[in-house]
Amino acid sequence: GSVYISRSIGAVLLMGLWWLTECVPLAVTALFSLFLVPFAGISTGSKVAMNFFNDTVFVFMGGFIVAMAAERWQLHRRLSLRTLIWFGRRPTFLLLGMMLISFFISMFINDTATCMALLPNVTAVLERYEEEFGVEATHRYAIALLIGLSFSTLLGGCASLIGTAPNLTLIFNLTSRFPKSPGLSFAKWLFINL
Repeated sequence: GSVYISRSIGAVLLMGLWWLTECVPLAVTALFSLFLVPFAGISTGSKVAMNFFNDTVFVFMGGFIVAMAAERWQLHRRLSLRTLIWFGRRPTFLLLGMMLISFFISMFINDTATCMALLPNVTAVLERYEEEFGVEATHRYAIALLIGLSFSTLLGGCASLIGTAPNLTLIFNLTSRFPKSPGLSFAKWLFINL
């Protein structure tokens, strides 16, 4: 009992130290437990690997691959430019357009990554409005646009399974704790949340 607890605490402290100091690349630190836990005799390699290679992890990886492809092809910038074309320059319609675009993107790419990808576009729009109307006149609109961006990415992330990490964590816990439950498919989750 206590030997396993001591070894586990030691492994967590070692990996935490590596994580904080970044003395090795973070990817190495993240995968190090695959080797450290069986080597320390805490658990078997197959039990540890089962946590690394499940369908939830592969959905995360798929989401990251989609995000990398969207960044590579400047999808966020293209959609922001389309928003200006579709919704015009009126502040209320532009706010609506930015919120709809961020909602849509964050359904398929992590909500935090979507917000960070669209933030430079929103900042550019606000800088243009400040030049045209002045800082004081655009202050309240800037607040509305920034809060609207974060709120819509949050809602979009909740709308689909891959939009935010807690959704996948919920599905993983649901299927592991209640294996006989019918589960939630991507389409069912989308239908319920939209």
